[in-house]
Amino acid sequence: MLETFLQAKEDASYIKETNELCYLIPAKLKSLIEYIPSMSRPLIDSMKLNQVEIIENGITTIQMWVSALSGFPEILDPILDNMLPELNSFL
Repeated sequence: MLETFLQAKEDASYIKETNELCYLIPAKLKSLIEYIPSMSRPLIDSMKLNQVEIIENGITTIQMWVSALSGFPEILDPILDNMLPELNSFL
C-alpha cells in the first residue's frame, strides 16, 4: 500500500495520506529501519504543503528517528545526508 502512495506523490491528498501512514505505522523502529529512506521522502514532500499540523508531525517523526537511531550513525547518517538539504531549504 505504501508503494502505491509513493508512486502517486504528486497528488496533494496522497502526500498527506502517505505522510500520515509514515508516522502512524504501528511498528517498532527497529523493524522499519530498511524502510526509513523510503518513508523520509513523503515526510519531506508533505512539508511542501505548508500546513502547520503536517509539518509539525513530520518534524516530530524525524526527531523520533534521530533520537532512536543516534547510537547507530551508520544507519542514521545516510538518511540525514539525503534529507538535510531539503529540510534546510524549508527554514
